[in-house]
Amino acid sequence: MKSDFQEQAVKTETQAERIEHEFEDKARAEARKAADAADKAKKRAATKGKEVKDALKKDGKKLSENRDNPVVVGNAIIWGIATVAIGYGAYQKHSEGKLDWKLAGTVAGVVGAFGVADYFGSK
Repeated sequence: MKSDFQEQAVKTETQAERIEHEFEDKARAEARKAADAADKAKKRAATKGKEVKDALKKDGKKLSENRDNPVVVGNAIIWGIATVAIGYGAYQKHSEGKLDWKLAGTVAGVVGAFGVADYFGSK
């Protein structure tokens, strides 16, 4: 036989205080659980941020070490000039009303092919 104690109406002040304390305890436990989860997330974010920062430093160090390499300098110059030329050409075509997806796709394909050739040529 199941007890119906919990379903009975509150009849005394002591019962009301007990129920109030139970709700407060439950709220404190949930708040503590939420704070713990927030702390864990904060620690994970700090760890991930440190990993990303270390990776960027490592990549920056590689780039800094290769700044005197003629291949790196040549590639930077070539890609810079190509970017300006493509941007200017796209602006001109847009001004004339001749810039469409077919032209943009063709240029993107040429840039991709040049990138592949540059990658293998630079090795």
